[in-house]
Amino acid sequence: MGKATEGDDAVRQSWQSGLKKVEERIVKIYRLHGNITRHWTAEAQRALGCVIHAPPISFGTGPKEFTEDWALIELFRNKINWDEFKGNVVYLGTF
Repeated sequence: MGKATEGDDAVRQSWQSGLKKVEERIVKIYRLHGNITRHWTAEAQRALGCVIHAPPISFGTGPKEFTEDWALIELFRNKINWDEFKGNVVYLGTF
């Protein structure tokens, strides 16, 4: 093994900083995995509602010829945190 040269310390610090970030991500991934296996394993736990109406997908719809793909979904009231619900978005988060 050779002598340490100028700049080796900066490279080492850079690698250590990167390693710390990766280790923090691993902790978050394990936490997410734990929440998923505890709270989303059974199908009954994953259901947020049921589809009331879903017309066939249509192409070239309207004057700008957009694709139209939508559904009317009834949400189960006890599955949604209504204080944080943002409307046309359902954020499943880590819980």
